[in-house]
Amino acid sequence: MMKCKINLNPKMLNLLFLISYVLFVFSLFNRDVSDIDVFYSFTIFAKYISLVLLLIGILAGTYTRKEILWFIVLLCIDFILFIKSGVLVFIIISLFAFHSTKIEDDKIIKLAYFTLLIFTVITFLLLSLGIFNDALTNRWVGDSERHTLGFYHSNVLPLIYSYLVGYGLSSGIYKKNHYMFLIIINFAIYYLCGSRNVLVATLLLIGSKWLIDSFLQKSEFKKMINNILCVFAKIIIPFLSMISLIVPLLMNHIGFFQKLDFILSYRFTAIYKIIQTEGIHIIAQMTNEMYFDNKIVIDNGYAFLAIRYGIVMLIFLSAIIYCIANKYSDNTFVLILIIIVACINFIDNDIIDYSCLPYLIIGEKYVLESFKRRGNNYE
Repeated sequence: MMKCKINLNPKMLNLLFLISYVLFVFSLFNRDVSDIDVFYSFTIFAKYISLVLLLIGILAGTYTRKEILWFIVLLCIDFILFIKSGVLVFIIISLFAFHSTKIEDDKIIKLAYFTLLIFTVITFLLLSLGIFNDALTNRWVGDSERHTLGFYHSNVLPLIYSYLVGYGLSSGIYKKNHYMFLIIINFAIYYLCGSRNVLVATLLLIGSKWLIDSFLQKSEFKKMINNILCVFAKIIIPFLSMISLIVPLLMNHIGFFQKLDFILSYRFTAIYKIIQTEGIHIIAQMTNEMYFDNKIVIDNGYAFLAIRYGIVMLIFLSAIIYCIANKYSDNTFVLILIIIVACINFIDNDIIDYSCLPYLIIGEKYVLESFKRRGNNYE
């Protein structure tokens, strides 16, 4: 075993992880509010303080030589992406994953839940004080007005709510007696913000959790259902990635794809135009300057990853989700959660953001563990 000279007890290490997580989420969350300039200077400060605290926590931890070796390999990949794209987020996520090897998944999810909930409540408070704005938007001319409620777009709050529901249901924060209240809030947010996709996704999360708790736990078909769901969960990312990249290229030749594009508000048309100009590469070729200069907006997480960071990121994301599904192969709700979150990101883009951050941390943690197990098998 290897241990650094810094000596911190487990509670202090967990506190460092907590503070780092809250600061990093804030740096991402502030990009979604109606006026990012209010806390902009602190946003940059928060990200780098989070990075420093993570490094201190890792240096104070105890790890085997193999754990350190595999972490260095993962970090090298992150550095290549950093050099190519100018994005630091992958390094920070890997640091979180390595730091979290001694932290239970439930604690990570609960931390994500309360962090996101508190920042959302603060946003509402600043909205009520007139610091943030409630803009009105329309999906198209003549459509009903949609409220942003302190965020930059009307889709942000519904997405936040859907992830809060996912966190709360998977970690046990929400119980059966909360389900009706959650459904009422879901419809209220839909009435104000008009996000149909999130409305359906959140209802599916609540409904599936209710069915699992009420009927499936003692069902003789539970194992068979879990086996089927596990297969879907393991292949969902490659499947949606292929659709996201192949459909835009074939859309002009197949009528069904054109109809699908219309249903999805011409998302595939937008993807096709960006592929034409930027192309798709194995590894990131687009710098931060290129990305922001072109003002690229892609409402599809998988096409975004491929165009912005390269196919290698889709492969790595597939590995992350595969490891989570494999770890929770007997947990019906987690498998359903994986599938629903994957589908949400087919029509939105929150994969490399605070919404999916706890899932990415947990997934990378299991990738590191799988490397470690394979290394032990070869000894």
